[in-house]
Amino acid sequence: MPSLPKSTPDGPCAVPAVILPARFEDFEGFRETTLAVFTEPGANAALRTVGNLLYTAALEYCQHWPVEPAGAFFHQARAVLADLRHLEGWLAHLDMERTASALTAEEERLSALCGTFVPALKSIGDALEFELGPPVDPRAVPPLEEVFRECDPLPWKDQQAAARNWVITAWLRGTGEGGGLPRLLRQVRELADRTGSFSFYHVVGLETVSLIREYASAFPTENRDLAEHLLAAADIPPDAVEHYTAALA
Repeated sequence: MPSLPKSTPDGPCAVPAVILPARFEDFEGFRETTLAVFTEPGANAALRTVGNLLYTAALEYCQHWPVEPAGAFFHQARAVLADLRHLEGWLAHLDMERTASALTAEEERLSALCGTFVPALKSIGDALEFELGPPVDPRAVPPLEEVFRECDPLPWKDQQAAARNWVITAWLRGTGEGGGLPRLLRQVRELADRTGSFSFYHVVGLETVSLIREYASAFPTENRDLAEHLLAAADIPPDAVEHYTAALA
């Protein structure tokens, strides 16, 4: 079995990559803060190769993985939030090194600079976390696409009950926090428009708007516009139009 070349403390050192933001995906795999520990060039290069291989293999196989509870976009945004918090912690650690370690004058200046970045990074993370809302528990709220597959073939009255239960469960699990309901309504409208004719996505949207109309103190104009848009779907049952027109009056 081939072995890595031997090195000494005075030998060449692997350094963190210089990453262009537009080429971020070229550096998926292990975090640079993890790779920085592996200063032996051969070991560092080997880990970069393994990380790239794992990422590429995962992308090829992702069609077989479980569906993300809140959808792929929000799943990825939550992963970005986790990395932001990781960097926030690292910068705070480098800031505290001025008192925890013996640094040179140059290192102390850089340590202090790292500390000034912490509030800004925390603010970015807080804003993203607010918009994402609480994580969705997949055991409590099945993915909307999964519920669609189960309920879309049903008569619309049965779809109505399933949609109302799903929306209420999602609401109780935090979908209504941090702008979650507007996000849900945007997602439902996009999915409904993709299907073209009347579908379970239309029912979910109409039930969500109906619940807002029923329980909220204010009924935004955009919700009424969304309801009218959904009620204009092709092949919508006349009794569904009658029901939701009365519910939203």
